[in-house]
Amino acid sequence: MHGNPTIERDQMLNPRSLAKDMIKIEFRVANEVLRYAGTWGALKTETEYAFEKEVPKRMTMYTVFGVVSKQLGILPHRLRLFWITDEWEFQNAKIVTPNMVEWDSENSDEETAEVKVKREVTLELGTKSLGTCVDGQRVLIKVLMQEDQDPNLDTTNCSFGLWT
Repeated sequence: MHGNPTIERDQMLNPRSLAKDMIKIEFRVANEVLRYAGTWGALKTETEYAFEKEVPKRMTMYTVFGVVSKQLGILPHRLRLFWITDEWEFQNAKIVTPNMVEWDSENSDEETAEVKVKREVTLELGTKSLGTCVDGQRVLIKVLMQEDQDPNLDTTNCSFGLWT
């Protein structure tokens, strides 16, 4: 009776409807983020955390970062978002064999293999709309912490005015 309404849509979208301008996003949050999440008591889990939101394509990236920030209880500038595309790319990976003695030589040939992984595109804070940064009606976004930020730094009470 109370709470959020359930929205049911047909698979075929009318091109003149508002539903065609919506994107369903699945956010997958890395375990490193979960250690600092839940400032507002939202998260108390050690396992992988994912949540879905349906947002308009015209939403700016500032707003997308804000949505994730509100869900996790972490300031937006401390997060990094990556769109995981449906495209594959090859990356070189070092082959690790068990019980192999580490060889310390400059001229040794390292065995590498090409590994097929899904391509990740960095989503930056800005005024660009979400629809220009991602493609499709369903999107997968990975959430990580900024590497250059000190996770122990408390920035919840920062003011953006003049320093006094």
